[in-house]
Amino acid sequence: MKTGRKTLLSRVLVLALVMALALGTALAPLSAMAEAALADGTYTGAANGMGGAVNVTVTVEGGKITSVEVGEHQETAGISDPAIEQIPAAIVEAQSTDVDGVAGATVTSDAIKAAVDAALSGEAPEEDKPLEITVQPDVIVVGAGMAGLVASVHAAELGANVLVLEQNYRVGGSANTAGGSISGAGYKIQKEADIEDSAEAFYNDFVTMGGGEENMNTEIAKVHAERSGEAIDYLPPALVAALRGTVEDSEHRIARLLFKLAVETSMMMNVLAAGMEISEEDLRQLRARCVREVKQTNGNISLKDAVKYQKGQE
Repeated sequence: MKTGRKTLLSRVLVLALVMALALGTALAPLSAMAEAALADGTYTGAANGMGGAVNVTVTVEGGKITSVEVGEHQETAGISDPAIEQIPAAIVEAQSTDVDGVAGATVTSDAIKAAVDAALSGEAPEEDKPLEITVQPDVIVVGAGMAGLVASVHAAELGANVLVLEQNYRVGGSANTAGGSISGAGYKIQKEADIEDSAEAFYNDFVTMGGGEENMNTEIAKVHAERSGEAIDYLPPALVAALRGTVEDSEHRIARLLFKLAVETSMMMNVLAAGMEISEEDLRQLRARCVREVKQTNGNISLKDAVKYQKGQE
C-alpha cells in the first residue's frame, strides 16, 4: 500500500497545482522598483485619494529612494495628516511601496503609495481628453452626490434616459466623509419611534450651525428641510434593491467558481482512478478518514497530516 500511497500523493500534488492554476491563483507581480535598479533623478506622480489627486515628488540617489514628498492634494486636514507624515518615511525606509497603511487614513495611504509607483514607473501620465457625449439624455444631473444620485435613479425608474456629470473622480459627494449618517426630519422611522421633529426645527438647526441666515442660501435650505423626510423614506427600498442585485451577482459568480472547481475535481478523481492501485477496502477507509478529518478540522486540511498518513506514520 505504501508504494500506491506515494504514487497517489504525487498525483494529487500535481493535480492540485493544475487546479490552483485553473482557479486563477497567481503570485502578485513585483513592483517596478523591485524588478530593476532605479536611475538617479527626481520623479513626479499622482494618484487619486479621498478628495482628488495626491501629488508626490520622489528623489532617487545612488539607485535608492532618498525622499518622498507629498505635494498638492485635497485630502481632509487632520484625518490625512498621519498618512502624509508616515507613509513617505516608511517607503524610504523599506525602499518599496509595500508598506502598511495608516489606520483611519487608508485611502490617503493607498493614494501616496500608488502615486510613488506611478512616478517610478517611467510612464507618462494620461492626458485629459475632451469628453464626447454619445447619448441623448432626457435628464442631465450635475453632481453625483447623495441628492444627485437619488434624483438620477428615480428619474431612470420613471423611464428617463439620464446623464450624470461629476467633476470628482469618485461619486458620493459629502456622503464619502459623512460616516454613514444622514439628516432629515419627518421621515417614517422617526414617526414610528414617536420622535417629535419638524421641517421648521430642522431648518433652525441649519441656521444655528451655519452661524445665521446671512451665511446660507435660505431658499435651498428650506427646500432641503421640507423634503428631507420624503427623501429618506425613499432610500431604504432603493438600497435594498441595489443590495439584492449585488448579492445575486455574487451568487452567480460563486456558483460559476464552484462549478469550475467541481469540474477540476471530477477530472482529478478520474485521473487518479485510472492510474492508482488501491483496493475497495482501502478506498473505503480513506474516505472515512477524510470525512472525519473534515468534520474535526472544519475543513482546515493539513498537508503535513496527509503526508504522514500516506507514509503510514499514523
